[in-house]
Amino acid sequence: MKTMKVTWDNDPNALMHIFIDSTNVRKLEEERAKNHCQKIMFASVSHEFRTPLNSFENSLDLISVCLNKMTMEWVNHESSNGLLERCNKNVARIGKYIKMGKVSAKLLMNLVEDILDLEKFDSNSFSLNIEDFHLKDLVEDIKYIFQMQCIERGIAFEVEVAEHDLLTKFSSDSGRIKQVLINLISNAIKFTPSGSITILMSSNNGPQTPTLNFSVIDTGIGIKKEDQPKLFQMFTMVERHKGVLNQHGTGIGLSISSKIVSSLGG
Repeated sequence: MKTMKVTWDNDPNALMHIFIDSTNVRKLEEERAKNHCQKIMFASVSHEFRTPLNSFENSLDLISVCLNKMTMEWVNHESSNGLLERCNKNVARIGKYIKMGKVSAKLLMNLVEDILDLEKFDSNSFSLNIEDFHLKDLVEDIKYIFQMQCIERGIAFEVEVAEHDLLTKFSSDSGRIKQVLINLISNAIKFTPSGSITILMSSNNGPQTPTLNFSVIDTGIGIKKEDQPKLFQMFTMVERHKGVLNQHGTGIGLSISSKIVSSLGG
């Protein structure tokens, strides 16, 4: 309530009381405060995730190195009764499990980066690390992360890129590009129960600044036209074919990816 003095019929003691309903304003402020606290919490937790995740991935690398050394030692010694053959089969099996663990660590680390970027964009502290890189390295990373996952699901996975582009040196933030591609391909796998996922990569060396073009194409369930505007909204997930596929997720991947692409000039 606000009270102010007014002139009313020449009465010097006249007062006017103004009542303002601030319920909606309070609700909005509370919601903003709640979202701010959630983002701070996500960022804090994500920072804590980084250290054990890095340790986990490094441990898997060390195990892999040890296994390779053991294999070489077995090869250099004579074996009997098929011992070497059995050992090699076990090493191959363990190697597959190690790769699965490393892929899981990379995907979880990508989620951590998404959550940390929420706070960075809000505080205008988001930055890019522009440096030279070869597209070949990016392609190998993407194949390493997703190829086995698609094989196990019975989905064909292809990366199509021209040979000259693979060997060309580009300048951009390759880590951020990979972060976006991981989000897009993860979504494609989530909503593609069968068929194929194809990644197209190409360069455009026109008169303006050279650009890299990426497309993620799948044979999944698709999305209705009226739902498409919701795709890049924070914490929003489109409901379609609910119960048919695993639609669990954070709802931040596409929103963060859109902001990263814009930051890269895309």
